[in-house]
Amino acid sequence: MFWNQKAADLGNAWAQNDIGVAYAEGRGTRKDLAQAIHWFRLAADQNLSAAQCALGLAYGKGFGVTKDMAQAQTWYILAAEQGDSLGQLNLAFIYAQGDGVPKDLVRSYMWLSLALMSGLAVEGDPLKEISSEMSSEEIEQAKAMAREWQLRPRRNGSKH
Repeated sequence: MFWNQKAADLGNAWAQNDIGVAYAEGRGTRKDLAQAIHWFRLAADQNLSAAQCALGLAYGKGFGVTKDMAQAQTWYILAAEQGDSLGQLNLAFIYAQGDGVPKDLVRSYMWLSLALMSGLAVEGDPLKEISSEMSSEEIEQAKAMAREWQLRPRRNGSKH
């Protein structure tokens, strides 16, 4: 943890995230969710999607913070927009459940499709489950949104 701490203190986002994980899991240090949140936030503020997902999980479950699904959604959106498949998956589930945020099956289907296209393995057939509650027009709209998202340039100018 010594070298990670040095790198984190110098602003390295991956090191900050690793320290957040260590505090969250009590690995190599005492478990301290407040410290985990602190380090995840530092890394997330530098657009590290893994840290953004960690904050989404923390807010979604109330780990070290007050449960706040709107905050969870915000962090998952930031990760998902960068192409993070876990961020996309968790965002899809938030939209599907409508827990603390407006239910939106079209967006849920879109994000879930993108997560699965990246090769993320999930149990069952969640696309089939979601689509069973959607009209064919809504499914086509979601598929079109996913295609449009894939064609958008990334911040660095490349495509996803």
